[in-house]
Amino acid sequence: MTLLSGNAFQGASHFTIKHATFTAVSNDEKEKIQKWLNAPDCTTNFQAADDQRTKGTGQWILNHPKYIQWKKSPNALWIQGKAGSGKTILSTTIIRDLKQAAPENVWYHYFDSRDNTGQKSKYRGFLLSLLHWAGANSTGIHPALKTFFDKCSSQGLSAPSPTVEDLEMILKQVFKTLGGGYVVLDAMDEGSEPLKVLEWLENLPEQFYILFTSRYSPEGSIAMRCLQISLDSRTAEIDDDIGIYLDQEIKKYNIKGDLRDEVISTLKEKAQGQFRWVDCQLRALEDCGGIPGAVRDALVDLPEDLEQTYNQAIDRTFRKKGTKQYAHHLLLWLLYSLEPLDVEMVEEILTIDLKNNRVEKDNKISVQIHAIIDSTLVAVAANSNVQLAHASVKEFLIVQYSLSHTARVFPINEVLAHEKIAQTCIIYVRQIMQFIDINSISSVLEKNPLSVYAVIFWTEHARCIEEKDSKSQLHHIIVEFATTGMQSFHNWTNAYADFWDLEWDIWEDTSPIYYLIMEGRTPCCI
Repeated sequence: MTLLSGNAFQGASHFTIKHATFTAVSNDEKEKIQKWLNAPDCTTNFQAADDQRTKGTGQWILNHPKYIQWKKSPNALWIQGKAGSGKTILSTTIIRDLKQAAPENVWYHYFDSRDNTGQKSKYRGFLLSLLHWAGANSTGIHPALKTFFDKCSSQGLSAPSPTVEDLEMILKQVFKTLGGGYVVLDAMDEGSEPLKVLEWLENLPEQFYILFTSRYSPEGSIAMRCLQISLDSRTAEIDDDIGIYLDQEIKKYNIKGDLRDEVISTLKEKAQGQFRWVDCQLRALEDCGGIPGAVRDALVDLPEDLEQTYNQAIDRTFRKKGTKQYAHHLLLWLLYSLEPLDVEMVEEILTIDLKNNRVEKDNKISVQIHAIIDSTLVAVAANSNVQLAHASVKEFLIVQYSLSHTARVFPINEVLAHEKIAQTCIIYVRQIMQFIDINSISSVLEKNPLSVYAVIFWTEHARCIEEKDSKSQLHHIIVEFATTGMQSFHNWTNAYADFWDLEWDIWEDTSPIYYLIMEGRTPCCI
């Protein structure tokens, strides 16, 4: 590592490039390259955590002896803590701290199991994140990335996406030329290929600082050489943070005086170091309407842990007579959709009547998500994306929920989800694509928020069922779509083929899509 002055961290803003300079390119060219990379957008995770952080919390980590030691010389630091203990807030606090000294030498990735595209949990997504950050700076694009992009672009109008091997090769060249920097990885336990990530990091040049957060302690060679902080042993600092958080958050609720102090002391005492548990209880107390007796009754009957908390939230959700079936449908979508959903897409989903196979767009209204699903389970992000409120919610719904009595009435499993989503999409496509000509398809796709997803992905959901459940009735629905809804079907095949750049004559019944469906198979061009 090359530093111009002072100790390692104080001089971090002077990390130098050892063997190359970044290639100056126009903003348009840089944007084109980064669009081609298509890295997962972890700035949304950073911003969401930064927005959620209560002022004054998390500062203790910056003064922790092991964090200070880690900043003084290149090393690895592993921060371990149970689910909901505030690890993401701490990693975000650390990123902000590091960026003050080295704004262009901090590269981060948030592993996030809630991301249904899989990009934020897979090894490939991790590599793309690092290349997105380290492959460009304010002066331009790294020569290794620019050269590879130019090579791919020369092959045609649409440059092929880099393979994992390509990404590893480019990153190796990039990091060889950098004089040092910080790699911060949040929620390693939510990654689907952690061993690959660790193996890659083992080969990183020695001038780089690496920081992880995880529910689990490190294993293997990394455990032998990295510094470690266990949040389970930092009860005093975390309790203080929870106290600051409660003092600020309780102002949003109509709880005052002695009752306010009682709520704060009770939640602090029972939190067991879990911010997530505290946040859920505050949301539940909101239903008490500020009535002292109701609040005190709720404090007596607090759930012991997150699992009990989520079970109670599920019960509240499915007790709502008029909306429980829609809540069940939305939970299946949030767990198994293949792309993020936004508020407008959710509103469209709720207009689709699966019983009568129709879309009631004329009766569409603005939907309050939390009037359908308890706010403990689902959150609406600043960018209007609707997602599960926490990674532990997804784990609960997939693992623990199946053991509950509610699951017998409202089951949640992958096959059912793919079947319901595929059916929803087919009904939607069939209705919006009927009675229009080929020249109107583009405008229909623009006007209907769920249309692009439905056109592109119903086949993928159907294919997932073919692989897991050959007895599914969905095939009959697909065949009916292909044989009785000819105008809609032809318009869909046109839009589908256009998206995937397919070159067959999709207007003929002899098209490959038609024959695949008649044979009981689902087309997939991904």
